[in-house]
Amino acid sequence: MPAVMRLHIIRHGDPDYAADSLTDRGRREASCLRSWVARERPERAYCSPMGRARLTAELALDGSGLTAAVEDWTAELRDARADGLALTWWDVHGHLLRNPAYLASGDWADLPPLSSTLARAELARIAAASDAFLARHGVVRDGGSYRLGTRPCASIAVFCHGGFGLCWLAHLLALPAPLVWAGFMLHTSSVTTLLFDEREPGIATPRVLHLGDVGHLHAAGIEPSTSGIKANYR
Repeated sequence: MPAVMRLHIIRHGDPDYAADSLTDRGRREASCLRSWVARERPERAYCSPMGRARLTAELALDGSGLTAAVEDWTAELRDARADGLALTWWDVHGHLLRNPAYLASGDWADLPPLSSTLARAELARIAAASDAFLARHGVVRDGGSYRLGTRPCASIAVFCHGGFGLCWLAHLLALPAPLVWAGFMLHTSSVTTLLFDEREPGIATPRVLHLGDVGHLHAAGIEPSTSGIKANYR
C-alpha cells in the first residue's frame, strides 16, 4: 500500500494583533478545532513562535495528549509595504497583479507593486525551510515532486499564519506566489489539507484536499471571521 502523508496548514484564530494573542472570538474558534484534532488525530504538531499561533495550538490540542513544538521559520512574514500602497506585499489587490505586464513577466518581483519588497527573499527562505522540515519527516523534495521514505510521518499539523500559509502553499504546489496571494483566502482557524499523492512508488506530489476548511466553525454555529478580507464580504 502507498504511504499516507498529509500536511495540515492551520491559520491561527481571530487575532488580537496588538497583543499578539487571540480575541475572545479567536479563543472560541481555536477551541472548536478540538473536534478536528479528535477526528484527524495528527501524528505530530508544530506551531509558529508567535503568540497567536501558539495559543491557537494550545487550545486546539487541549486534551489530545499532543503538544505543538515551535518552528521559528513558520512565523508570519516580515511586515513590508508594497510599493506606494498601504498594504503588505502579500495583500496586494489582485487587479494590480493580473494585468498584461505582470502576466507576461518571468520576473514578477521586479515589477511594481512588488519591487523593493521582501517578497523574493521571504519566498526563498520559506522554500528552503519547508524542504528541510519535510525531509525530517521522510518527505524529500526532488525537483518538482517529493520522494517518500519507507515510513513518512502520516499526519502533520502546523499552526501558523495567513500570509505565511499562502506562501508555503505556493511553494508546495509550484504555483506563482502573487497569484496565490491574490486568488486564495485562509479564514482564521481554517484548515488546509494537502495529501502527498503517491502515483508512482516512492514519488509523490502535494494535492489540496481541503482549502481553508471551517467546518468546525459551522458545526459550532460560528460565522467565519472576515479577518484578512480588505473589502466586501457579503
